[in-house]
Amino acid sequence: MKSSSVQIGRFCNSRGIKPFSHCYFAVPLNQNEQFMNFVGLTKWLIGITGGKTSGWNEYDDPNTVTNNIVVDLKKLGIPVNFAANKLKTGSGDSVC
Repeated sequence: MKSSSVQIGRFCNSRGIKPFSHCYFAVPLNQNEQFMNFVGLTKWLIGITGGKTSGWNEYDDPNTVTNNIVVDLKKLGIPVNFAANKLKTGSGDSVC
């Protein structure tokens, strides 16, 4: 698989958005924008790894989306050691 920065660049290009800085998801900037980008990127990354999501997207209820992200990550064998609601901010440790 190509490097993560190349993959994220492909994601941004496919959506016509400027590539994210290395710290974009680390600090709060614009919660709504960061959450929508996080959800879109997460869904896209799960898809390119061959995993399947349970049908959520960035326009669904944030509580439902974050719970489903955690479920889908666990299905892929990715350890999740945080509460799903920590993802609603679109930034911070849990998002990173």
